[in-house]
Amino acid sequence: MIKPLRTYHFYLWRIWVVLLPLGFILALWVIPRNQTSVHPSSVAIKGETTLVYHAPSPCCDFNLRQTTGVPGYQLELVLKKQLKVPACLVYLRTDKDQLIGQLGQVGTYYFDLPSALQHFDEATITLQDPIHQQVITTIQLPL
Repeated sequence: MIKPLRTYHFYLWRIWVVLLPLGFILALWVIPRNQTSVHPSSVAIKGETTLVYHAPSPCCDFNLRQTTGVPGYQLELVLKKQLKVPACLVYLRTDKDQLIGQLGQVGTYYFDLPSALQHFDEATITLQDPIHQQVITTIQLPL
């Protein structure tokens, strides 16, 4: 190795000795400490609700609720056990498919159903795996 190259390597390694630990420390400093995620579908209807329909399923319970004096429905979905699919979308099917939300971990999810739902006699709630294009479960809701 010639002398200018040795000098270049000497200074380059000295810079790396300072930059690598500094980079690791900065990377640890940038990581957020607390991550709180409030799922938008985790808020129940405020006020007095009545249970309109209950449909049990092996993986979850479907409860159709309505607030007294307020038009519209809310779907309460209680996920009893972890699903075996990595992603799960909840669809409302009347005359067309409408995505109303997604499911994650075990818990209770609330989905506001559109007010136009009152013009139909029945609707179908479908849990679907979007990756494998498979229907997990389907429930008919009489309105």
